[in-house]
Amino acid sequence: MKKKKYVIVTPSFTLHSGGIIVLNKLCHILNEIGEEAYIAHLKTDNSEIFNTNPNYNTPIASNEIMEEDPIVVYPERSEERRVGKECRSRWSPYH
Repeated sequence: MKKKKYVIVTPSFTLHSGGIIVLNKLCHILNEIGEEAYIAHLKTDNSEIFNTNPNYNTPIASNEIMEEDPIVVYPERSEERRVGKECRSRWSPYH
């Protein structure tokens, strides 16, 4: 059985948002433990620029990856499914 890939939907990286840092870190950790994970841009600011953290292993999901029916993780504030896939997981990192 082929392993599923992960796509974490996140706004552009910034050190000013703990939620965005955690979403990027999730992708990084999944890749570091041997999973195949990517990030996809959640456009919250109408910007075409998508910043990533150069210290994290967070490749950007291509159209080909999205066509492979990955497990998609959306942040809790995402009002809609913006990457065109059914909602597999909505993550609320609160305790």
